[in-house]
Amino acid sequence: MAHRDRQLLKETAAEVVELLSPMAASLGIRPKNLNIGAEVTGGWSAFVGRVNGRGPTLEVWADRWTGGQVRRLYCGFVGGEYSVQKIVDVVPLKLTPERVITGKDVETRGYSHLRNELPKRLFGCPVHERLWGDGFYGLYFHDPISKASARRRFAQDAARFFVRVCEAVVDSKLDDEYSAFERRIVYCHRQHERKSSLTERCKVRDRFKCRVCDMRFSDQYGELGNGFAEAHHIEALNNLDDQVVTKVKDLITVCANCHRMLHRMKGLKEDWKTLRKQISGGRL
Repeated sequence: MAHRDRQLLKETAAEVVELLSPMAASLGIRPKNLNIGAEVTGGWSAFVGRVNGRGPTLEVWADRWTGGQVRRLYCGFVGGEYSVQKIVDVVPLKLTPERVITGKDVETRGYSHLRNELPKRLFGCPVHERLWGDGFYGLYFHDPISKASARRRFAQDAARFFVRVCEAVVDSKLDDEYSAFERRIVYCHRQHERKSSLTERCKVRDRFKCRVCDMRFSDQYGELGNGFAEAHHIEALNNLDDQVVTKVKDLITVCANCHRMLHRMKGLKEDWKTLRKQISGGRL
């Protein structure tokens, strides 16, 4: 049974990697080898990526951490407590953790697991764990790993979760901070107010369609792309005053590729129109 569960985790993690691959580069997800490793939680973990080379890893687990005898699946961001906390701080309101778990909630008899089994209502909801200097932020799934239909749903849900969180990381410029650490450069970011609700309102206003190239992720990727898009600040924050209050009218909806191209431009209000004209061959 143990060998089979380990193999099922490997296959499931590989499926998550495949689902992420079309958007990984634009979202700052650096690929990693699956590297299936045994854990003290009565199961295994698998790497599926890393946030910009220096940030937390994107991982898929199958273990008994949530309680009970069956191994259940988990997807989440894993790293130092501080680096994971920074991700939790920028996620949209609907991805705010439903529960925070600390060392007092853990029992290590036989293997490490929750002292009290995770309530069923929390499966599929974001959970944040701060454990002895390590951080975990992700989703637990109730069905056992042995159930084929559950593994298929998990792969889709895990990929969608990783995409939405990494979108928030890119949108908040937190990925720039991870890149800065990677290059050993210190960046001083201006303070600004940019509520996640504003970005959601921007995307709904634009019907999740890129204002530059007209691409809609749901048209390209089907169900996986539903509700996915990025919000771009029309004028670069470093062109503005130190204290900025962002309004919906200051944002436009863009796809991941156009977003990266806009950040290579001058940060002017007209940049998105210039880029739109360029990719349309000057017809606009």
